[in-house]
Amino acid sequence: MRISDVLVISNGCGLFWSNTDGWTSLSDSDVFSKDENNNLPVGGNYVGLLDSIERMMRIAKDTKKEFSYSKCSGKWAWESEGEMYQSFLECLEDSIEPYLDE
Repeated sequence: MRISDVLVISNGCGLFWSNTDGWTSLSDSDVFSKDENNNLPVGGNYVGLLDSIERMMRIAKDTKKEFSYSKCSGKWAWESEGEMYQSFLECLEDSIEPYLDE
């Protein structure tokens, strides 16, 4: 499967669907293929995984977020918040969370 064929289910307000956890963050959501025929949860729509990440990157750019990676710890941070994240995606999600409802 090509990465461009990977889909997630979004509610349009920054939450994504996990069959286990319900509405959650993108990093904790399930991914689907174009060939799957699932019943969508109420308020959910299929969106491309790459499109979702690209939207988040645009919000981060528009809100002037800066990210850094620590080679020593192998973790990510945004601005000088102090909190470190295991993955860039988790760091990105936390940095733009206040702007997702706009």
